[in-house]
Amino acid sequence: MADLNDQVRDFSTVKNLDDGSDSSDRSCRKGHKSTLPLVKPLSVEMDKETGFRRSVQMCLEHIREAMLRHKWQEAADYMASYPQVLEDRNGATAVPYKEVVWRICTEILHHHPRATMESCNITYERMKHSGVKLYLTICLEHCFHLLLNGQMEEAKLQLSVAESWRYGKESATQHHKVQLIQAYRSLLDYIIWCDKRRTRS
Repeated sequence: MADLNDQVRDFSTVKNLDDGSDSSDRSCRKGHKSTLPLVKPLSVEMDKETGFRRSVQMCLEHIREAMLRHKWQEAADYMASYPQVLEDRNGATAVPYKEVVWRICTEILHHHPRATMESCNITYERMKHSGVKLYLTICLEHCFHLLLNGQMEEAKLQLSVAESWRYGKESATQHHKVQLIQAYRSLLDYIIWCDKRRTRS
C-alpha cells in the first residue's frame, strides 16, 4: 500500500505561480514604467486545482486506511469517487494515476467478499482501454487472475488477443511484453493439448 501512496504523493504538490515576485519589476530602472500588459491573477484557478488534488489525496488516504483494516466495502465506496482523478488535465500524471486506480480496484475486488468473476472481468476490460501504455501489463494480470480461478481457455483467449494487439511504433518494453505473452500463450496451448490428450486416452 505504501507504494501506491508514494506514487500519488508526487502528484499532489502544485507549484505556486503567484509568489509575489517578478523579475521584470526588479530589472526595471527607477523612473521607467513597463509597457508590458498586466496578466490577470491565477489565484482562483490555482486554488481550484489545489483543492481538487487535496480532495484526491484525502480520498486516497481513506481508501488506504480502509484497506489496511480490511474494510473492503468501505474501500469500495471511497473508490467509487477516486477515479475522478483520471479527469486531471495534467498529461504528465495521467499514466501513473491510471496505474494507481487499476491496482487499487483489483486489490479491492480480489478481497471483497461479494466480488464476482463478472465484476472482476468488467474492471479489467475497462482498465485495459483506459490507457494504451498499460494494456499489455493488465492483459497479463487478467490472464493470471483467470488461471487462478480455473478458466484456462478464457485465459488463453485473453493472451491471444493481447498477442495480436499493436499501437504505434513498437518500443523495446512493448516488444518484451509481447514475447512474454507469446510464451505464456504457448505454454497454455501445450497444457490444454495435454489435458485433451489425457481425456481421450
